[in-house]
Amino acid sequence: MPGQVIDGQLADETELVVEVEDEEDDELVFGVRLYRRGVDGPLIGFGAAGALSDTVSDDEDSPVWGAPRCDVSSLALSNASIGEILLGAVEALREPNTRSSLPS
Repeated sequence: MPGQVIDGQLADETELVVEVEDEEDDELVFGVRLYRRGVDGPLIGFGAAGALSDTVSDDEDSPVWGAPRCDVSSLALSNASIGEILLGAVEALREPNTRSSLPS
């Protein structure tokens, strides 16, 4: 939702989508949470830890490839999953000469 701020969310306004920890030291490698406005309210965004890790694209069965789906005009994405948004954002942040060719 445009104009919404994600700050100081209560536990019942946050939903864990996926969390991957390193097997050796239990450190968080990758995690995604959804943020809602109020209990069971509308989705206002998501947060991702470790989005630059290969974990995003390694597991094709991960919930990040399913719903919810969003339009992200700044990345030229429509009906995109969280995983697709993360990969698109990482690609957009790379130096221009290191960008890979994205499939059309």
